[in-house]
Amino acid sequence: FPICSIYIQSKDSYYGLESISFNFGDVRGGFFNIGTSGFNVQISNDGSSWTTIYSGNASTSFPLISINVETIINGGYTLGNGVVVDMESDLYVRINFTGAGLWQDRLVNMDNLTINYRSVVN
Repeated sequence: FPICSIYIQSKDSYYGLESISFNFGDVRGGFFNIGTSGFNVQISNDGSSWTTIYSGNASTSFPLISINVETIINGGYTLGNGVVVDMESDLYVRINFTGAGLWQDRLVNMDNLTINYRSVVN
């Protein structure tokens, strides 16, 4: 089947990115409900080079997906572009949806996106 890639991306960066959570699923569509509904949660230091920190597949239920970013980047984490980021970094967030339906679109729902981060104290 044809593979599509659609994403939502933060306009601004987040200092001290702690966690990302959202409900994702309630999948339907595709001929005889055949298809895939994958997703990747990605971070970037520049808004153009993305590194996946979590991958999953949407289901017919609507679970809460929670990613503890602080655990991943605390102490230093090397992005795909070679930059090392940590809790002192400004990071962009992107959720990349991948999937395909057999002869019909796949429908996936998302709600309650929450991004927790530290604020810069002047």
